[in-house]
Amino acid sequence: MDIQPNDWKWFGVAAHFVCGRWCRFHLCTQVGKYLVSTVGEYVHPRHSRGNERDEDKWIEENWPGEDIGADRKYETMVFVAGRPCGSGKCMCGLPVPEDWHELDMAGYNLAGDATAGHMAMCLKWASAEAQAQGRTPRSARRTMSRQIKADVDEARNSARKGTTK
Repeated sequence: MDIQPNDWKWFGVAAHFVCGRWCRFHLCTQVGKYLVSTVGEYVHPRHSRGNERDEDKWIEENWPGEDIGADRKYETMVFVAGRPCGSGKCMCGLPVPEDWHELDMAGYNLAGDATAGHMAMCLKWASAEAQAQGRTPRSARRTMSRQIKADVDEARNSARKGTTK
């Protein structure tokens, strides 16, 4: 049985990427036993030179920030969710991945594509098939990643035309 969206758990933090705390865009969703994390709009503090005015100028000239990977400003990765954070400092409950080997990944250059891609990845990993089999074989991941790209392209085209599924 698929994990339904109303059973997903949302977290307001970046769940991956060593510089995730400096990403202004982040979505994080636990979908059953998987953690789907999307980050982007990376603005490292070195661009601020210690003041907001310099940072604002840099952002204006370099929006949406630095690349976070090869030719991409945003990325989504999927991990096997581990135990929830038990820190008394934050009490966020964010699952720490069992390991940092991503099961799936997609990159984007627009915030809208990153949002649509995050949702598509959540739906993909919420499927009964994905939940039952655990890790998806690489060949199946490539096929599913192509499908996610097609879903993102379709969502973008629908948005341009003012239509939805």
